[in-house]
Amino acid sequence: MQSIIIFIITLGLFSYFLVYLNKRFSAGLHWKWLLLGYFSKILLGCLYGYIYLHYYGGDDTWYFNKGGAEEFELLRTDPVGFFKPFNPIAAFERYEGWGKNWYYYLVDLEWSFITKPLGLFHVVSGGNYYINAVLFNFIQIWSALIFLKWVRKRFQVQGPWPFLLLCFFPPIAFWLSGIRGDGYLFLCMMLVINAFDSLLTQFKKRSLCYLALGIVGVLIFRQQIMVLLAPALLVWYLVVRKNRLIGRTAVWVYGTLIALFILSSFLPPSYSIPLKIASLQNSYRQLHGKTILPLGQLDGSWVTYIKVLPQAFSNSFLRPFPWEAKGALQLFFSGSHLLFWVLLLFAVFRYPHQLLSLAKSPAIGSLLIFSVSLYLIIGFTVPYPGAIVRYIVPGMVFFYLWIGLAMFRPRNTN
Repeated sequence: MQSIIIFIITLGLFSYFLVYLNKRFSAGLHWKWLLLGYFSKILLGCLYGYIYLHYYGGDDTWYFNKGGAEEFELLRTDPVGFFKPFNPIAAFERYEGWGKNWYYYLVDLEWSFITKPLGLFHVVSGGNYYINAVLFNFIQIWSALIFLKWVRKRFQVQGPWPFLLLCFFPPIAFWLSGIRGDGYLFLCMMLVINAFDSLLTQFKKRSLCYLALGIVGVLIFRQQIMVLLAPALLVWYLVVRKNRLIGRTAVWVYGTLIALFILSSFLPPSYSIPLKIASLQNSYRQLHGKTILPLGQLDGSWVTYIKVLPQAFSNSFLRPFPWEAKGALQLFFSGSHLLFWVLLLFAVFRYPHQLLSLAKSPAIGSLLIFSVSLYLIIGFTVPYPGAIVRYIVPGMVFFYLWIGLAMFRPRNTN
């Protein structure tokens, strides 16, 4: 009973702060939609934790929640040690080799940025996952607000549907509401995209600071996303600033990258990009998973990537098929894929000119290229459907944005 009372009081206080801050943020979202979105994310976050605790024996979300209690105890007994993971000097003294130290420093930062706020909040929540979900989604919901503000500014969209996409649409909102790094990752991505778009229009120091902050955040929560996002942003920049066609620009940028990818396969192993991706695939194969999708073995030869490409596409864009699903959660994965293809095909036949026009625009075209590259690299490296469906969410957002803009955007806008 005490936990329920604390949950209600905490929810009321954070709801009040959220409404107050939203007025200053000027996203143009009515407070009713804001609170409904916030409550939806909390509900989905609680559902996420409940499902994974009772049906899958817990996962990283409960690991991070437990870490919050550990961080509180560390703060109570060793306040200096609580802040030690942020010190890069100490971090780079642990191992030999700059690369290894850098990797583990980012891992420590990811852990710290998720668990230390929970540690500070522990005095209120007592380590209760469901109360902690109120705090986590109070922070994470700002990705939806930034997303809404950017879409409205860039595409002259009316209504709250971009915000609702991130808060109510289960294939996206479910994975961004549990206590883990995915929610913070997308928040950092939106800082990058919004600030980058603003800088293309007008240079402002504030936008540059947000861009730098977002890049650092993306590097902390998933470095690979920044590797994939950078060339897409380069295409966006060249199209806007150099007045180039997006198709030719994308072919030039990604053609150069593919050529470097192939050429690197002839270099020593430490410089071979195909070998590094193959190593990443192998590391995922070592993990435990109840369902493993068929995925050919990659090696240092770029030819193997051509052979595995059909499986990579199928695993990330199509599977598991409904008849392959094992359990309710995998049926949810399968249904998410089916819904995407149904909506895309509907838009292709009903709004073909709008889809094509949007794909040629700098922002949407570049983000679609990023999304395709994200889906494929995950398809190449991850054989587990439960991980795939979570990792592709950033790309999924932009695919649905593309479809949504084709269907709901005012027809008299460019």
